[in-house]
Amino acid sequence: HDSTRIIAVLFFSSSPSFSTPIRYAVSVPKKGRIGDIKTIFSKMTKLPKERLALCDVYENSIYEIYNDDKAISSIEKDDTVVAYQIDPYSISTIHVISTHWKYGNLSRGEGQDPSPTRHMIGHPLLSSFGIGLSCREVWDHFYKRVSHILPKGDVYFHSFRLRLVDNNGKPRPVFGNMSSSEIQIDSIDSSSLIPKSDDKIAAFLGDDCAESFLFVAVEWDFSQKAKIMVDEKAFNKFVDDSSVMQAINKQRSMSMNITLQNCLEQFTLPERLDEDNKWYCSACKKHVRAEKTMELWRLPNILIVHLKRFEFKHSLRREKLETLIDCPLEDLDMGKYCAQSSNDGHDFVVGDVPACYDLFAVVNHYGRMGFGHYTAFARRWTGETIENDWALFDDSSVRNGITKDQVVSSAAYVLFYRRRVFQ
Repeated sequence: HDSTRIIAVLFFSSSPSFSTPIRYAVSVPKKGRIGDIKTIFSKMTKLPKERLALCDVYENSIYEIYNDDKAISSIEKDDTVVAYQIDPYSISTIHVISTHWKYGNLSRGEGQDPSPTRHMIGHPLLSSFGIGLSCREVWDHFYKRVSHILPKGDVYFHSFRLRLVDNNGKPRPVFGNMSSSEIQIDSIDSSSLIPKSDDKIAAFLGDDCAESFLFVAVEWDFSQKAKIMVDEKAFNKFVDDSSVMQAINKQRSMSMNITLQNCLEQFTLPERLDEDNKWYCSACKKHVRAEKTMELWRLPNILIVHLKRFEFKHSLRREKLETLIDCPLEDLDMGKYCAQSSNDGHDFVVGDVPACYDLFAVVNHYGRMGFGHYTAFARRWTGETIENDWALFDDSSVRNGITKDQVVSSAAYVLFYRRRVFQ
């Protein structure tokens, strides 16, 4: 099957004109590396690879910053891949990992004060800025990156607060006392960054602050006392690049064009063995990459076709393939896939018994490897006739009135064909 796969990449730009993240569809080789994604994505965004960081985002935080040598096959189908535009790592640049935290109030019942709640929301941020920036400039840095979330005309320190934390999320009390004219915000403490301070942030973080990541919690007030109400849906807002629609159209086209006959043709094509599956040649006494061909020797009365729905990744994982295969309900001609005699060149097909088959049952699989649900479509047949009416079998339930269009779907796993004339 196709040697490429489409990976959705959500991109956060450092450009002030692109604060809203953009989703791209990146076509990459299945057996490639993360570095290949960066190379292709670099061309799509016209950014150098050195300014891109690819991350696995899980439960509103950065789970992993991908290494270029990591295999693309390690990216699961449901993983969230996010690319960030950053400055190259240097002693004059601070790199920041920040997460959004929602603060609100949970009602405890009539006559009782609501209790505060706190949990992460939205997509995390990975960004960078110069070591010489002041606290005020760092605030501006964050404001530009969350401006697509804020209501128009909002004063940024009314909606959120920046708190320095360690890699476990615990507050870092690094800021000393500041004058009340600088603060101008409620509930400030020694771990909170002051919006209007011109002090250099490096003076609080230390001389080695560029040697490791700085962690920041962006805290949003959703309580009843909030001065500005922010729409929580805005935290997951993004726009699609044109590559997304192109990928959807390509996938639809491929799904519409793949037939069972295409699969059988690929199955019977000559195949050169790879380095890990060499064949021992008794003539030259060596293991060689021989050419292998699969052909049908004799056709059965009942033909069972098992579609390969699980692709091997490693010993613990198989990836579910959900491509729609267009399977004929009638008139499947299997004669062309039979082996030819080495003596007279004739097919192993009996002339008075046509190699023509009709579909009478389909087993469907929903779910993943080792876990899922099976259903079946089937219709009655005898030695001479086959009915047109299909039924759905789902555990103890049987439903009639199934149309032909419903029988073949992307869930089809095992196909059962009946030869029109038994041999």
